[in-house]
Amino acid sequence: YEDYLREKNKIDFEDMINKAVRILDGVDNDGPNSIVGAYEHIMVDEFQDISFQRLQLLKNIHKLDPGSRLFCVGDDWQAIYGFAGSSSKYMIRFGDHFRQHERVDLVQNYRNPSDILEFCSLTIDGCKERLNKKLIPVDDAEDTSQTPVMVHSISAGDEWEFKREQNKIVFNRIKDLLKQGLKSSQILVLSRFNHGLADLRQMCEDSQEIPVQLTKNGKIVRNGVKFMTVHKSKGLEADYVFLLNVSEGLYGFPPNFVGGMEFRVIHEDLPDPEDEERRLFFVAVTRARRECNIFVQRERKSKFLTENEWYLSHYCPRLKRTFQGRIVDEREKAYEIEVILSKYTNHKIWVPKSVIYTLSDDGNGVKTFMLKEWWFKREAEKKRKEC
Repeated sequence: YEDYLREKNKIDFEDMINKAVRILDGVDNDGPNSIVGAYEHIMVDEFQDISFQRLQLLKNIHKLDPGSRLFCVGDDWQAIYGFAGSSSKYMIRFGDHFRQHERVDLVQNYRNPSDILEFCSLTIDGCKERLNKKLIPVDDAEDTSQTPVMVHSISAGDEWEFKREQNKIVFNRIKDLLKQGLKSSQILVLSRFNHGLADLRQMCEDSQEIPVQLTKNGKIVRNGVKFMTVHKSKGLEADYVFLLNVSEGLYGFPPNFVGGMEFRVIHEDLPDPEDEERRLFFVAVTRARRECNIFVQRERKSKFLTENEWYLSHYCPRLKRTFQGRIVDEREKAYEIEVILSKYTNHKIWVPKSVIYTLSDDGNGVKTFMLKEWWFKREAEKKRKEC
């Protein structure tokens, strides 16, 4: 490939960077004198995605005028392009490369409810190296009907049975959302690999009930539900996100081939592969503005879920004033009710008998309850703060 480029007197994109670095270093014949003037202000966006050679180019440009001002913006928690040569370490260790600097943390989050931020931040806590920060939701939704993090744990004999059941649940949930008036463009289906998307996408297209986004030559020719890998979703957002197959396995999340050598052979500064997967999980969950549905095979739970089971088991879903559930225990003044959140997700709460009404009973133990308004508002606010 390199011989071909030389023969045709061509360069590729990486050569553009490498040649510029050599010129500024005075290695190439053109020498630094070929640079006319210097830059007073240098601004870099998405700094977390910078690679070794791009960092060298930036440092050389900055050295042209030691008085120039360098302004970099980035989020090391969203550094996910290690496979392409980037490394979050250059942002985490910014002071090693640019001694005199000031760090300003932008911690206000304008997209996600606090529940989503807290849940995915727990996964980031497992990173071996990161910048510490506490994200703060600017506009935490007051809609107490929402349960922002829904983990659907599906028991299945094998991966194929799990995928069939997972796809059926997602398909039906999307249909329900569309019937409620949600725009299809506000639904995003994500997978760690393209491998996990094809069957469900085809299922939606064949049904003719769920419009699927169609692109041609990079342009959207039909709006609809978006299907894509987590990497491709970076920078996007949607009201409802469905994250598929957060399970162990070759095509799981994280995939079981993550070990480290495949990155280390390129450059020793490249990120730890497991840390990279944790940041990728953070990116996936934070695409959701209102609700993130996570699907996992119960027999093959991802470590990103098992290591946070203590949180999930104590997670307080936001109450609805009217809800369905079963009475599983009774005391003199209170009921213990198993609230039905989804086909695979329930949550138990104790409710005083004096504040709850039974609206209907299906005859199989599932009842529709309504809470007194004053108690509902008070309890919902308390649960929100606890969570």
